Amino acid sequence: MANVKGILPVFRRFYFILAVFSLSTYLLSMALAIAFVCFPNAFPGSLNLDSIESYAIPGLVLDQGCMPLLFLLMILAFIFALIVSGISPPNLYRSSVAFLKGEDSAYGMNFLLLMPFICSASFFAFFVVHFLEESAGVPVGGVVFQDLFEELLLSSYSVFAEELVFRMLPVLVPVAFYLIVSTREEAMGIREALLALLKPKFFIISKRGRAGIPRRLVAALVVSSSLIFAYAHVASGAWGAGKFLTAFIAGLILGFTAFNYGFESSILIHWFYNAYWPSLALASEFPPPLGWLYSGIFYYTMILGALILVFLPSIFRPSGSSPGHLQTS
Repeated sequence: MANVKGILPVFRRFYFILAVFSLSTYLLSMALAIAFVCFPNAFPGSLNLDSIESYAIPGLVLDQGCMPLLFLLMILAFIFALIVSGISPPNLYRSSVAFLKGEDSAYGMNFLLLMPFICSASFFAFFVVHFLEESAGVPVGGVVFQDLFEELLLSSYSVFAEELVFRMLPVLVPVAFYLIVSTREEAMGIREALLALLKPKFFIISKRGRAGIPRRLVAALVVSSSLIFAYAHVASGAWGAGKFLTAFIAGLILGFTAFNYGFESSILIHWFYNAYWPSLALASEFPPPLGWLYSGIFYYTMILGALILVFLPSIFRPSGSSPGHLQTS
């Protein structure tokens, strides 16, 4: 036991360094996407921003000339979600200090410190599952895009559309309704109502035991929405049967993340799945060494994901004060 306690701080410091590096790649990915929209001439001739204007977004009637502006607004929305997560209690700085010291907080760990853990581990796991499924003859499939920019535009848009349909409406809205109704004897302003909707766990903590929701209800909402989320992927025709399992697991991750850390957190994880990699791929159009950026970060993420899954018990120890223990039974 003494040896484990001695090794634990080393793992925490090691993970913290890798987490900071991962966060820097997220910022780099967003910066590349913004640079493409604002300075298209700086990119190689094969990259043409005008091509975005010819794309149509399903379910959205929009003047084609507005496509670049829409793309930029979506990127800015991702950055806004990143900022909101960083300043949410405990903020990123305080959470980092507490994490390195092995201290706990009633609010748990700041999501941005946890995001590389979730994203890298799930990305590696999904890659392995898809490889095994394809090897067994179970098709995974995938959406086919005209080019990189159509992938960037539609993948970014699908993040917001899918989070609204599969997390906000079937999970966060019922949870907020339950929390608001169960505390109806207390005066509640718009700010508190929005907190119950967008960051339900933070709402529960702020009530200091005067609000809660059954764990089974939250689990039922997340599982049912994840099943629908997975089925929708396969039913779209773009994905094969092999996508169902990983889409279901992704739905669970996104659902519980939205409940515990806020709607903006599930948007960020979904951004990682959908738009992070296409944004990094913009660098692949340049000659080396910039052209090696995508492949380098890909292998880094795979290695980090594998390490996290192996050393999971050592990096994050269970805490009686974590958000998951603040629900009513």
